[in-house]
Amino acid sequence: LDLYDIKEQGGIVSFTAGKDVYTNVGEDFEQMELTTADATNVKGVWSYWNLKNAVIASVAEEGQGEGQHVLKLLRSGTISSASVFENGIRTLKFTAKTTGNQVRIGFKISTDGGASWTSYGLKTNPTTIKKNSEQEFFIQDIPANSMIQIQMTATTAAAVCYIDNIVATFPD
Repeated sequence: LDLYDIKEQGGIVSFTAGKDVYTNVGEDFEQMELTTADATNVKGVWSYWNLKNAVIASVAEEGQGEGQHVLKLLRSGTISSASVFENGIRTLKFTAKTTGNQVRIGFKISTDGGASWTSYGLKTNPTTIKKNSEQEFFIQDIPANSMIQIQMTATTAAAVCYIDNIVATFPD
């Protein structure tokens, strides 16, 4: 059972309860061509994406991810939506996995078309992921007319982080 639309007004809490009340849409990177460098306006399942210090890599070659393609963030790498979500995003979920080095994952939004980015939605932003670990991230209530960005930072140039299956639910 899941709880949605949780609100408090005048000391009264209201919510919608149910299983899979809203449709999940996953970005699994499978429709994207493999890349070897930065890329812009890469067509995904529910957004166009911009990659900086990040590539769409082969799961077989990297040994990480599911399916055939995975997002590989390099040091100071970002994946940013090129799309503006006019109605916002109800929930966003993804898992980040490290191999060999500690990294920090941050989540940001832009409400000015990507000119500036502001940390959003995580209690600790950025969040540290220890080497050879994975962590799931869950962000709620991304405002209307926002773009989104996931950023990886590390002190070691060899650090990488893998992300597969970014799952979003959108308002009706």
